[in-house]
Amino acid sequence: MSFGECEFRNEACPYYKRPIKKGNESGCFSDRDHIVPQRLAQTGLATLYIYSPENYQQLCRLEHDKKTLEGDEPLPDQDYMKERIVAQIALGKLIVSGEIKKRLKKGQL
Repeated sequence: MSFGECEFRNEACPYYKRPIKKGNESGCFSDRDHIVPQRLAQTGLATLYIYSPENYQQLCRLEHDKKTLEGDEPLPDQDYMKERIVAQIALGKLIVSGEIKKRLKKGQL
């Protein structure tokens, strides 16, 4: 899911009185968020990890704003990212080319 109603919507939310989008009951909304932000995707391995399904969460926009103010979630270490990518590939949750699979196995990403 990429866009939806915020489960925490209430009149105190600064988004509440904004224009209603896509049939929501109020201006409060949630959308898909990268847990580790996209701007940290500066290597092949980091890019695969950041754009993998495990790095997404559905988050209330107000919560997203607070998260942004508090600072980024750090990029995990390379071994962890590789482990999670390989696991997602094995489960069919992440589809990559044969070349990427070979490079992962050789430690070239």
